[in-house]
Amino acid sequence: ADRTPVFYGICLFCMWLRMLHLLSVHKHLGPLVIVIRRMGKDIVTFSGVWVVLILAFSTIMQGGMQWDNNFTTDGQCEASASTSMTCWRTWWILRTYFQAFGHPFFEEMKSDTENWVTIVMWPVMNLMLVNLLIAM
Repeated sequence: ADRTPVFYGICLFCMWLRMLHLLSVHKHLGPLVIVIRRMGKDIVTFSGVWVVLILAFSTIMQGGMQWDNNFTTDGQCEASASTSMTCWRTWWILRTYFQAFGHPFFEEMKSDTENWVTIVMWPVMNLMLVNLLIAM
């Protein structure tokens, strides 16, 4: 595989970041660049907290799950799986990510624990997103 375009893209990205550094001395654009840089630090901090919450809720969901195993003994996904995404090994974390944005997946949940965790997770994650919106 030819990796030259990837490295070229990374170099161009770094060039544009350097251009922002040069613009920081401009009279009108300098303060804007400084504000964007500080906002980026806030977003990285928020993202770290958000990822920890996603992993925590995913772990709770994983523990309370009643597994409907879609995999055969040789590791292949059965054709009778309800959706193709349930065949992904990372589905337990992706499902929680989608649930944080409002897709409940109640049809896949087979235990009361999963339902209650989803009901508790929605306000917590939405308060986090609203807090980010207000803080910015």
